Amino acid sequence: MRPPPGASPSRPRWAASTPPSCCPTPTSDRPPPTSPPPSPATPARSCLLCRVVAVGAALDPLREALAEALRALPVGDPADPATVCGPLVSAAARDRFDRATRGGLSVAATGTAPDGPGWYAAPVLAEKVPQGHPLLHEEVFGPVAALLPADDLAHAVRITNSVPYGLVTSVHTAGLDAVLHGLDRLDTGMVRVNAPSTGVDFHLPFGGTKASSHGPREQGRAALEFYTSSRTYTLAPINAM
Repeated sequence: MRPPPGASPSRPRWAASTPPSCCPTPTSDRPPPTSPPPSPATPARSCLLCRVVAVGAALDPLREALAEALRALPVGDPADPATVCGPLVSAAARDRFDRATRGGLSVAATGTAPDGPGWYAAPVLAEKVPQGHPLLHEEVFGPVAALLPADDLAHAVRITNSVPYGLVTSVHTAGLDAVLHGLDRLDTGMVRVNAPSTGVDFHLPFGGTKASSHGPREQGRAALEFYTSSRTYTLAPINAM
């Protein structure tokens, strides 16, 4: 059963290399092979803090690729098979999105939104976001991402780990050293390499760190262990007592 035009899609389609999401931060020292728009496909259903961190010379080509993809992003009725980004979940959610993306924020690119009924919001790619801005430390629950520059991998990891959330990080790179650097230092429950931060592997444990976790992992063997109560038995031979 498909939702009405004013509701959010129950399963938005998203084939991307940035998170959303959110989601914390995709860290990249090169543009991803297919450069998607920032996190607009799951504005109302996922808990996403979307920051795109570009390392060194990756910043300019990544900005260009993301902006081009965002401007072409189909926003509209979630019942339409061509839609990638549907409406937000409520008028309050759209108001929160508007507050987060206005007020002197530097915008690298914007998409379009339908004029008809529904809580639609035009996707936004922001950059030069000042310290303390909600986009850097709060979940906006809308189609927006902040593009952030990093001097090197260590700087990118510090940016990624600087928020109270830690669900998933997507690392895009052609170098194994960058991957190993991230795996050792990123404070997130899941790290996806050259893959979108969205999507769920039901046979693998799911969960985050810091404020993105309640402790136990979900799914996979972790789910069985969560619902299992263990007992220990010790049997000794009679003649040994």
